Amino acid sequence: MEMLRTATAIAAAKLLGRKRPLNVSYFITNKCDLRCDYCNIPETRGHHEQMTTDEIKAMLDEFHSQGMVKFSCSGGEPLLRADLGEVLDHAKSLGAITSITTNGRLVAKRADTLGALHTMLISLDGGQDFQDTTKHNDVKTVINAISLMKRRHGTKVWLSTVLLNHSREQMDFVIAVCRDLDVKVLLQPFHDILAVGKGFDRQLRDEPLKDIFRYALDKAPEVVANSPDYIDMIFNDGFLHPSFCLAGVRTCFINSNGNVFPCLPIMMEDKPTLNGLKAGWREAFESMPTASCATCRYPNQAELYFTFAMKQRTWRHLARMV
Repeated sequence: MEMLRTATAIAAAKLLGRKRPLNVSYFITNKCDLRCDYCNIPETRGHHEQMTTDEIKAMLDEFHSQGMVKFSCSGGEPLLRADLGEVLDHAKSLGAITSITTNGRLVAKRADTLGALHTMLISLDGGQDFQDTTKHNDVKTVINAISLMKRRHGTKVWLSTVLLNHSREQMDFVIAVCRDLDVKVLLQPFHDILAVGKGFDRQLRDEPLKDIFRYALDKAPEVVANSPDYIDMIFNDGFLHPSFCLAGVRTCFINSNGNVFPCLPIMMEDKPTLNGLKAGWREAFESMPTASCATCRYPNQAELYFTFAMKQRTWRHLARMV
């Protein structure tokens, strides 16, 4: 049913030939209870203003009127917001597919409020020794959070695994967690735009990156959530180009203070943009530039493109995943 609604919304947007915010990604807070070595969001974003619950609901109402079918919350750590469950409830009441990306540390505290959550992406980069060099998060806490959400709400869970130097040695552990807990893994190559100013340089390129995908697909293809189109892009050294990327056309990213951006890389660069609270959400979305960036293959944006461009292999893959 979710895929049918999404396909209908995409077809309607294409037929009308207009921009539509079908996928809304909201950084509900820039604050975080961890300090991951490869993320500068909590430290260098420069602003920690947050919208109120009512302002977020009004934003969702406006984007719903423009065609929103998917709403995701991340941060920072979204579960630091005590009203996250209320926000997700409202999004679900509008018919949106909901997801969050979390480190899992507050899941036990907030689980009762997360019944409206469709998919939870939870960060896990490897075993405890490896986690201690990147995220400084407890693996047992992550595993307990996954088990709790599946048991309490039947939530679909994907691991969000950032790929760095030495990630290849962690794949057996990640695959074992997926199989033991019946979850999928989204392999996310680290992009240095997330760590500007931190002196963190563990970005994988070329063969080492391909080797990780190759190993995971050979050993456990059933747990890999990445789309076949994205995997082909990795193996073929492909890139998204502004001339066909759908950032700002079918998708948008919103910072905690209401600034509206076409995609995460542009948001991280904090380029000039309109604020939805001040300009209005429709005006802020429709005024975004859509072809002002260079080529990229940022994993989040690439997967959104393959989904909202309705690539056939990606949609068949998603049907199996969800």
